Amino acid sequence: MSANDTAARVRPTPHHAADATPKSDAPRLLIASRVIPVVAMLVLFVMSVAIIELMPAGVLRAWLCPVHHPQAIQDACARHEVDPMLACAVIKCESNWEEDAASGAGAVGLMQLMPSTAEYLANIEDVDGDAYPYDQLADPRVNIEYGVALLGRLDRSLDSRDAVVAAYNAGLGQASTWAARSGEFKDAIDFPETAAYLTRVNQYYDFYKRLYPNGIA
Repeated sequence: MSANDTAARVRPTPHHAADATPKSDAPRLLIASRVIPVVAMLVLFVMSVAIIELMPAGVLRAWLCPVHHPQAIQDACARHEVDPMLACAVIKCESNWEEDAASGAGAVGLMQLMPSTAEYLANIEDVDGDAYPYDQLADPRVNIEYGVALLGRLDRSLDSRDAVVAAYNAGLGQASTWAARSGEFKDAIDFPETAAYLTRVNQYYDFYKRLYPNGIA
């Protein structure tokens, strides 16, 4: 991207170039620009899954599906009635277990919590804000507590794990809209990013269940 940006600065685009694409084609091109990368990512993910199936369990646990801070995850999941395997799958997909992960939108830490979300969960007393200060999301223990608390709240508001995972990515309101539609929940999702996210989380959920049959602790 940086190379393209540099080229754009060196060679300005002619003013008429913006009109080179007929306006009627613009929406289709916009949709394609969003969908194609997601489809390509899913294809690569499915191919990688096929290769992964051939690898020894010990290698997979260390390389693909590690678990860090298992006691913090277990304790938080017990408090908020969340499946630890789901918490691990979400962490894997949100941050790849990188404690200092941060998004451009401001999400922080292992479970990519927005500070405003953490503050809300503390204010409604889903989380003990004294034991887990919402302004310390860089602390893995705190981040896990709030992320798992959010999964628990979503689980109490929705009827399926798929809906909970989609809501973690796209928000409760949007997931509720999809859940209200007839048919399979996953078929109702019209955000390509969320559809891909749901596929990845479910795949890693299955991996964690298979690789840690006796639990993560």
